[in-house]
Amino acid sequence: MPRAEPAIRLDAGLLARWPLPVDDHGDKHVRGTVLVLGGGPSTLGAVLLAGSAALRMGAGRLQIGVAAPAPAALGVAVPEAMVVELPTHRDGRLRPHRAAAAVRSLIEGADAILVGPGMLAGPATLQFVGDVLAAASPTAIVVLDAAALPAASHTDADTLARVRSRVALTPNRQEAQALVA
Repeated sequence: MPRAEPAIRLDAGLLARWPLPVDDHGDKHVRGTVLVLGGGPSTLGAVLLAGSAALRMGAGRLQIGVAAPAPAALGVAVPEAMVVELPTHRDGRLRPHRAAAAVRSLIEGADAILVGPGMLAGPATLQFVGDVLAAASPTAIVVLDAAALPAASHTDADTLARVRSRVALTPNRQEAQALVA
C-alpha cells in the first residue's frame, strides 16, 4: 500500500512563504480583473471577505458592485477597489435590471465574476444573476455563491449553455442540500 503524504497545515505562516507569481513585464491588468457582486443591507462582511480574498489570491484589479446604501463604507474598507452601487428597493431587494445595467461594463470586462455573497435570496436576485450570466465575457469565469446559487436552475437554457463550462458553484452544506432537493 502506498504511503500517504503527510498533511500540511495551511496557516498564515505557510501562505507568507508562498509568494504570488510576479510578472516583471506586466502590470495589474496582467493579473486579471475580479468583479464581486453582492451584499445586502446588513451583510457587507460577505462582500468584504470575498473582495479581500480575491486580492490576496493575486487579482490585479478588484471591482465591487454592492447593494445600496453600502458603497461608501465598503470603499473606505477596501480603498484599492472600485466600488459601484447596485440599485435597490427600500427593503434592500435588488432592482435587478437596473442593477445589472449599473455594472454592465464591469461584467463585460471582468476576467472572473463572483455573484451572491451577502445577497438577499429571491426572484430579484435570480433575475440579476441571469442578466450577469448573459452579459459575462465569453472567457470570464463566473462563480455563483449563496443566494445566487438557485439561478443555475432558473436561467434560460441558451444563457446556461453559453457559460456552462465556465461556471462554478460554491454551496455550503445547507445550500448544496437545497440544490439537489
